[in-house]
Amino acid sequence: MEKLTSIEKISGIDEIESSIIPTGKKIDLALLLLGKKEATQLGNFKIPASDQERKSIIEEFDEEFQTVIELIDRLRLPFYIKQRPNEADDIIGFSILVSKNEEDLARFVEADTNSDDTTFGLMVGYPKTAVEAYRTKEAFDYETELPEDQSNALAHEEGLKPFLHFMSSREHWLEELAFARNNRDLIKEKAPKLYQEIIHSSE
Repeated sequence: MEKLTSIEKISGIDEIESSIIPTGKKIDLALLLLGKKEATQLGNFKIPASDQERKSIIEEFDEEFQTVIELIDRLRLPFYIKQRPNEADDIIGFSILVSKNEEDLARFVEADTNSDDTTFGLMVGYPKTAVEAYRTKEAFDYETELPEDQSNALAHEEGLKPFLHFMSSREHWLEELAFARNNRDLIKEKAPKLYQEIIHSSE
């Protein structure tokens, strides 16, 4: 993956940390800049329960969509708008595919278009073993398959939940937890303000 210089890294991270976009999207963009992902998908989706709620969701998502686009633009990252907030949709949402260069973005868009889960999963930085186990009997869900006290300790005491947005593999889940810890520790080191935001948001 392309390596960023220290100056570029600090500048980009500062932009992300000071943004008002949701914490999870900040994590994805920070890991992209820090070389832990080749691409990421930023989006949000809700199902309105009433016309009044539909209007409220559209207003909320329009604002979030514009804020995300403005941040990506400031970071000078290429992006592809897969879906804009649309009031006519049953499920209201938006989706933006982002990468660090046009070549990777083209591969990412192609993987998404062709439902190529393997390429997509690897590009967004999931462990290869987890990607290979996805949608097979080898998939492992630590939240439901570990004792509750253990899964709670991973998610809350260790603060790993924001870094475990993939289905683990039955054979390699311990290594995959180490992978998530490495991402968490990298954010702690390189984006300390974001790390504090993660801690406070999970309290």
